Amino acid sequence: MTTRPIRLLLPLLLICAVTLTACGQGVPVSPLAAATRAGDVAEIDRLLASGADINAGSGVNDWPPVIHAIHTQQLGALAHLLDRGAAMDDLVLARALNVARGSGDEAALRPILDAHRSRTTVSRTP
Repeated sequence: MTTRPIRLLLPLLLICAVTLTACGQGVPVSPLAAATRAGDVAEIDRLLASGADINAGSGVNDWPPVIHAIHTQQLGALAHLLDRGAAMDDLVLARALNVARGSGDEAALRPILDAHRSRTTVSRTP
């Protein structure tokens, strides 16, 4: 009789574990990241003009807007952010390429990053 409550509890624990894992999807992104994810260049410019931090992380992974652009395949928004001065340091570049590989966009991404890399590179290593 004692095994019955445990057997009923196991599925409930599994449901809770899955729910907690998926909760990250409810973490909001910044307005700039949202505009970037939508590819809305006019809104990106408006937000930057009003003082939005072009490199601020947001969302469950605390990604900067350039990574949100890559994740949602908004390569025009990515190029625009880089043109506007978004940082592309070694850590962001590694994350960018990893996200692009995951979505199969690495070939399309490399020319954009290469064109901007020399003027936006800031190394975090001493």
